[in-house]
Amino acid sequence: YASVELKTEGFVYISDGETKWFALKMPEGTTTSVIKEYQTRVEIYDEDMNLLVTAEYGPMDIRNITVHKDTYVVFKLYSSNNYILVLTPSKVPIATPGTYMQNITITGADYGFYVNVNVGEQVKLTLSGPSDTSANIYVYYQGKLLAESKFPSYPDRVVFAVVSPGLYFVKVRSISGSGTFTVTYTKEAVPILLEPATEISEELEGYTGIMGYK
Repeated sequence: YASVELKTEGFVYISDGETKWFALKMPEGTTTSVIKEYQTRVEIYDEDMNLLVTAEYGPMDIRNITVHKDTYVVFKLYSSNNYILVLTPSKVPIATPGTYMQNITITGADYGFYVNVNVGEQVKLTLSGPSDTSANIYVYYQGKLLAESKFPSYPDRVVFAVVSPGLYFVKVRSISGSGTFTVTYTKEAVPILLEPATEISEELEGYTGIMGYK
């Protein structure tokens, strides 16, 4: 077993051809990124040692790694007289309804934000990205996965009705590829069906989650 050095804030690693393990403590709703020089190699794991990102030799800005609960992110770092900089975790923003664009630089990386919603509202999240990529949307509430998108092509989508008020954590993760990914976030009152025979005509193909009607 390799020893692991625990970290609570950002750090720099440089060595003469050695590999070292680090575990960075990350509070719920925070994000970090990694800046690496040419003669370095980076592997990033979650606390259960599931591999998230592998970055081979070459300079790169790895953006981002976000977490939906209090956890550790584990780094396996190799350096040959070049530096690797792991940034101190920072809070993700609380988004208002709108369209947001964010660059994900490598397969497995992600970005995240919170939405603040109330009971009786319905949230829709729509994702698009470069044609040669694949990405998913994940929605968490109080650290637990609520919904995720699984549409095979863009636009990828999630819709859910709010049954508990508060902050919901949204993560967009690259399954394959990198580039600029766009998320459109809208919310509205849960539709009201006035008559028992009222037809639900809204197109829901591709959405996953909880659809609510009154």
